[in-house]
Amino acid sequence: MAALTAALAALTAAGTIGKFAGERNQANAAQQQGNYESSVYNQNADIADMQAHDAIARGREAELRQGMQTKQLVGSQRAALAASGIDPNVGSSAEIQADTNLLGTLDALTIRNNAAREAWGYGTQATQYRGAGAMAKRAGENTAAGLRNQSWTTLLTGGSQLASMFPSNTIKKTPATPVNEKYTY
Repeated sequence: MAALTAALAALTAAGTIGKFAGERNQANAAQQQGNYESSVYNQNADIADMQAHDAIARGREAELRQGMQTKQLVGSQRAALAASGIDPNVGSSAEIQADTNLLGTLDALTIRNNAAREAWGYGTQATQYRGAGAMAKRAGENTAAGLRNQSWTTLLTGGSQLASMFPSNTIKKTPATPVNEKYTY
């Protein structure tokens, strides 16, 4: 019977240690998973930031092209008016050029505004990615902490089960040492 109890105690101890180690490994894996997901989200955020900068750069370039096209159109209008014998600096000729400049400026501002909106969208996306990354990291840390706490509970429960296998009357108690009353206080 003692051999059976000892074997059962060894199996219980081994099972407890194995479960403890497994929970610790799960905790480490959960934390690593959270860190990995966080880094992926942060990389996506960096890409979204680059896209925002690219949208602004493309917007500036398109705005400059629009300005050049407007100037070319005004130049063509002036040349056509002058070729027709009309003074391009007065009257309706000047108003046509002013309207063309105004419409060209509105087009350039629309291009700038659209680029800013596109960049804002990417910036918002980057912020969302960073938030999700922080949440993923925190979730990994929380899961890992829970599993580590659970591993200690497993260890304590296993120890308790192990202790319950041995009745308390089998533990030899040492007798109390007699006290020499001569030296007591």
